Amino acid sequence: MLSASLREIREPGRSLPLLPDAPLPPDAGWAVGNPTVASAVARSYAAFEAAGERALSPAVRALVRQRLDGWRGEETGLSREWCEDLIAALPEPDRAAARLALLTALASYQVDEETVREFRLRGHSAADLIDAAAWASFTAARRVGGWHLPA
Repeated sequence: MLSASLREIREPGRSLPLLPDAPLPPDAGWAVGNPTVASAVARSYAAFEAAGERALSPAVRALVRQRLDGWRGEETGLSREWCEDLIAALPEPDRAAARLALLTALASYQVDEETVREFRLRGHSAADLIDAAAWASFTAARRVGGWHLPA
């Protein structure tokens, strides 16, 4: 027998108030046909952006976005040289965060204890770590999702 909670009728959009209302970004136009889905997508996109703003400097976010703009899904390889080359132009205090974000977005298998330790040594909290990783992974997923939109 099903529990009462499993038999309960669920109204679409019931959880929308858990996140603040937000505008639908242009790259989420695929959701326009369903107002409930569009609202949920807009709110979640905004929540991930807010996480990135809390944990990462504008320069780090811009660098990750710039790298993702030219990315077509190719592997980065086993070396981190590509990452180190990209972060070299950043001020020293941003490099550990940029390394974490770039590796999370493009080569998550390369995020190791040292990557996390360096990020934390720069004064970032555990919450910052979660926010940075969430933003970077979602930003990469959003990029991949954009490959499937009509031009």
